[in-house]
Amino acid sequence: MLSDVIALYRALGRPQLTQDYSCSFAGAINAATVELANRCQRMGAAFGRVELEDDDDGTVRIEIQMPTNEQGRVYLSLSNLLRQTPSLAFGKLPVHYYMADLDYCSTDEVKPEGIVKVERLAKFIELLSKLADDRVEFSGRSNRLLFILPTDTTKVRKTALAEIKVEEKALEFDLLHLQLLEQLVADENSNKLHVEERLLTMRSAIADTLASASTESNDLTFLCENWRIIQQKYRANFQAYIQNFAFDDVRKKIIDSELEYASKLTGAFGDVAGKLLALPASLLAISALDALKEDSTFLLGCAGLFLVTIVLRYVLKNIRYQIDRLQSGFEFVFSPLFDKSKTYPSKLQGVLVERKATLERQARLTKVTFWAFSALTFAPTLGAIWKIWVRYPQLAIWLKAMLTHLRPFI
Repeated sequence: MLSDVIALYRALGRPQLTQDYSCSFAGAINAATVELANRCQRMGAAFGRVELEDDDDGTVRIEIQMPTNEQGRVYLSLSNLLRQTPSLAFGKLPVHYYMADLDYCSTDEVKPEGIVKVERLAKFIELLSKLADDRVEFSGRSNRLLFILPTDTTKVRKTALAEIKVEEKALEFDLLHLQLLEQLVADENSNKLHVEERLLTMRSAIADTLASASTESNDLTFLCENWRIIQQKYRANFQAYIQNFAFDDVRKKIIDSELEYASKLTGAFGDVAGKLLALPASLLAISALDALKEDSTFLLGCAGLFLVTIVLRYVLKNIRYQIDRLQSGFEFVFSPLFDKSKTYPSKLQGVLVERKATLERQARLTKVTFWAFSALTFAPTLGAIWKIWVRYPQLAIWLKAMLTHLRPFI
């Protein structure tokens, strides 16, 4: 395995590697190193080649040819890794590799800063590839990412093409907050609220940034250099979208609530109007009382008028409770909007102020209307009392005498 070959290389004091990734050692070694060299000799050619020769003076001569394939790959330096790893243009690093100038093996737990930067750059490229609107590959060595600028009535549809060519200068820039891209392209977040809008906003920020690059600049390096600006554009544009979305939501909520309130209020007042149709008939009944000659029939007619008032009063009271609940529900829906009205644009603030004034006028009109309806419900009773007073004038004498007797007790 590569780790055994690197362990032998380190045990020999890390002799200088040539351009063809080979090295030689001559000198004395301990038994553990001899055992390690023998084990490396028994490994397949995929892990390189190790030749061990014993000299007469007790020393040994070891020739090592480092592996350069998928099972293990050795690089002389970071720049050598960037040049010799075409998969890096797609965000892929070799699984098993060794960096000679940093003395780092992919199985080591502690990573030098240079390796951390390379891995972060690879992660950045991988996330960009997932985020892009489209990807064009040529011969498996060139990765071209297509980002499309959104269109509107004033712009022609534009595209930005980023050709991913890795150069060492890209490692000079800090790629912070890559988890932002990770969350956007993660499959588990695909059904979350506004994910499509977030993706579109990030693609637009990248495309807009690429549009400002010069023709001589390296696209990947330019994106790394401007990654902080891309994040700022994304956050500003998405915040603007959310605010517009919230304003549209507020407008829709106002319209829906008003339509529902108007519909239910119309229905409630329609019920009132239907019930009050009994009033004209009751008023006609008052005039008809004079035609009743028998006292029993007359008093029965008066009792009916009293009953009309009682029924109408309770019907109006029940409908008033319904309208009060409707009114309080409408106010409950609108109160959060009124409380936050200062955070909205001036145009929307004006709409909310107007709606609030309309709501208050509606509440006052509803009260006045019910007072008028309530007063009208007493018409049958008052008419009956008037007819009784006219038909039985002795009631006035009886009431006067009763008040005279009760005056000492008052």
